[in-house]
Amino acid sequence: MPLQISLWPDYPELSDAGNSTRIDSKQVGRESVAVKIHVRPFDIVAILVSLAVLLVFIVLGRGSEADGYLVINDTQGELLYPLDENREIDIRGPVGISTIVIENGKAGFVHSDCSDKLCLAMGMVGHSHEWAACLPNRVMLSFTARAADRTRFGD
Repeated sequence: MPLQISLWPDYPELSDAGNSTRIDSKQVGRESVAVKIHVRPFDIVAILVSLAVLLVFIVLGRGSEADGYLVINDTQGELLYPLDENREIDIRGPVGISTIVIENGKAGFVHSDCSDKLCLAMGMVGHSHEWAACLPNRVMLSFTARAADRTRFGD
């Protein structure tokens, strides 16, 4: 038997119980409507499964903290720097110098000679799915877990 949830009280003229009591239309009003929602056990299971899937996507969507290497793509190619060593890196690009800091496993731009400074506003990034870029200076930061397939290490 399905579970019945009533959002409004049952009005005799709207129920199917066969009650002969009548309510004046002034009492009921036009906006008063009786609504019954039939919730079956499968509906509850479907809602719980949907919530569990949503929770999994939220947790996995955050990404893990980056471990491994910072990858800096510039006009010269790629540079790799380990994230476990704090350092400051200057990269020369078409419009000047971009300064990148690696600190506590995160990396970000702290100075750039570009005009819009959007790279500075990106802040520090440190998750595997995050990245930062200075487009006018053609410098991009990303992360990788392995260095075996990379060729050029930074000093």
